[in-house]
Amino acid sequence: MEPFRWQNCYADVQTYRHARTIQTYLEDVIAPALETLDRKTDELERLGGAWAAFEA
Repeated sequence: MEPFRWQNCYADVQTYRHARTIQTYLEDVIAPALETLDRKTDELERLGGAWAAFEA
């Protein structure tokens, strides 16, 4: 079996921007989603009821 030889292409050249892409995704998508979950958790804790069943 002949070993696979990677050949660079245009997509490989563009990977230098992945760090910025990931940072933007973290700031614009993940962080707001986690903040929303935190707010919802706090709200459910204040309300008690159904949330208490999950906690038990």
